[in-house]
Amino acid sequence: MTLEIIFNAVLSIFFIYAYFYIGVNAPEEAPNQIDGIEWPRMILILLIVFMLINMYRLIKDSKKENSASFRLNVKELVKNKLFLGSSLMVIYSMVLEYTGFIVSSIILFGLYSYLLGEKRINRLIPVSILSVVVFYIIFSYGLDIMLPRGAGIFREFALMLESI
Repeated sequence: MTLEIIFNAVLSIFFIYAYFYIGVNAPEEAPNQIDGIEWPRMILILLIVFMLINMYRLIKDSKKENSASFRLNVKELVKNKLFLGSSLMVIYSMVLEYTGFIVSSIILFGLYSYLLGEKRINRLIPVSILSVVVFYIIFSYGLDIMLPRGAGIFREFALMLESI
């Protein structure tokens, strides 16, 4: 319980930092128009609100249990799905530039689905691939946003798929 509260607090602080960092480094936005700066900021606001709600709920539950112990258990942290999911996102953001959107997103969606409880591989792989295809179509064709293609063989793979 304590680890979740600390983890939520750290993530909330990071999201608040990211919100202001995006505002400082973004180009000037056009008036009366939602630009590329606004979408990440809206998502960050939602993340901050939900993290604070979750922290409130955790603190409220811990008061009901009257647990005055403030222990940090590393095993509990590693088993925590929130921590594992956040770790997956950090790893994803680090490899995205090198492996490209298609490959890294298929792996991320598969691992995240497994983390959330989908154990059937024969369903997990097609759903991951289909999800990436849907996201690719939405961003690439619908919103005209170029997604990372990767480097080396991953770039060649992405270009081959785009030519289909």
